[in-house]
Amino acid sequence: MRYAYALVVILLAAAAQLGAAESQVIGQTVEGRPIEAVRFGDGPRSVVLYGGIHGGYEWNTVALTERLIEYFEANPEEVPAALRLYIIPCLNVDGLALIAKAGALQDGRPLEASDVHGGDRSQGRFNARGVDLNRNWDANWAPTSEWRNMEVDAGRRPFSEPETQALRDFVIRMQPAVIVSYHSQANGIYYSGKRDRWEPARRLAQLYSEASGYPIPQSGGLVSYRITGASGGYFYRLGIPEITVELEGRRGPEFERNLAGVRALLQAVTE
Repeated sequence: MRYAYALVVILLAAAAQLGAAESQVIGQTVEGRPIEAVRFGDGPRSVVLYGGIHGGYEWNTVALTERLIEYFEANPEEVPAALRLYIIPCLNVDGLALIAKAGALQDGRPLEASDVHGGDRSQGRFNARGVDLNRNWDANWAPTSEWRNMEVDAGRRPFSEPETQALRDFVIRMQPAVIVSYHSQANGIYYSGKRDRWEPARRLAQLYSEASGYPIPQSGGLVSYRITGASGGYFYRLGIPEITVELEGRRGPEFERNLAGVRALLQAVTE
C-alpha cells in the first residue's frame, strides 16, 4: 500500500511538471532587460501571443498577456495536446519600464492601471533608442515612418533593434501556426495579407473576431495613416499568419473577450 501511495505521488508530480509553465529568455532590450517567453504544452505545433511592442504607451496589452499567462498556469489542460502555446508578455520592456511606477515590474502580479504613471505616456511607446519597434521590420521599411500626425524613427535599418531581432529569431525558430500581436486602442482586428484576403490568416482573424467581438474593417485598415516596416508584413512574406488585435480602450486588459478569442484560435489550429 505504501508503494502504491508513493507511485501516485510520483505520477501526480510528473503530471504537474507536464502542466507547468516554462519560461525562457529569447533576447534582451537595448538597456539589457530580458525579453521572456512563457511556454504551455509540448505539442508539435506552436502558437505565439505577444504584447507590449509599444511598451508603456500600450501597457494594457502587457496586462492582458500577463493575465493570459496567469490563466493558463491555473488551467494548463486548456492548451490542446497538439500545441505549444508561447506567450511573450512584453517585447518593449524598456518602454514599459519608463512608464511603470517604481516596483510595479518586480512583484510578479499582472499590471493594473495604478501601476503606471498617468498623463502623457507616449514616450513609453518607443524603445530606449527612441525607435518605434513596429516600424523596424523588413517589410516596406523606410528610415522614418508615421504614427498619427507624427514622424517616428524606424531605426537605422530593418532589424536594427535587439527587440525586433529577438522576436524575429524566435518566430523563425518556432515556425508558429499563427501569431497574435496585441495593441491598443483602435478596436479592431487586422491580419497579415488582408489586402489579398490571404488564407489562413483571414479565417483565423475571423474566428478570433467572432469569439471576441472585435470587428474586422471591411475596407482599408484600422488607422488612416500609412504604416511602413510593420511586423505583419514581414511575417506575411515568411508565410506565417499574424493577427493584430487592437483593444477597444487603454484603461484595462479586456481579458474575458480575448480569452474567448484565444480559445477559439487554439481550437482552430488543431483541426
